[in-house]
Amino acid sequence: MDYDIIYIGSGNAAWQGGRFLRKAGLKILIVEEILFGGAVKDALTPVAAASLLVFSLLYTPCIAAIASIRRELGRKWAVGMVIWQCMIAWVAAFAVRWLMVLFMR
Repeated sequence: MDYDIIYIGSGNAAWQGGRFLRKAGLKILIVEEILFGGAVKDALTPVAAASLLVFSLLYTPCIAAIASIRRELGRKWAVGMVIWQCMIAWVAAFAVRWLMVLFMR
């Protein structure tokens, strides 16, 4: 088989570049020793993934919600809400990480 491009390793750049080149009509091959993951599997342990999940669930809502709060209550309330929610998300993610490290020994 002939390929136009061969990627070694399936990091994010390989997947994104492969999708782009495939849409352009080129034949590509991505070679990876594991089925999924690549660099992400090495970077995100289960503890880090759980912490990231908790942070992502709790941090600041969309820009439309912030803009609405700013319009209704003013700039100080909007900024305060963003800072408060980021602090809550960070503390919760840290607590999840701490508990998982403590109990996963």
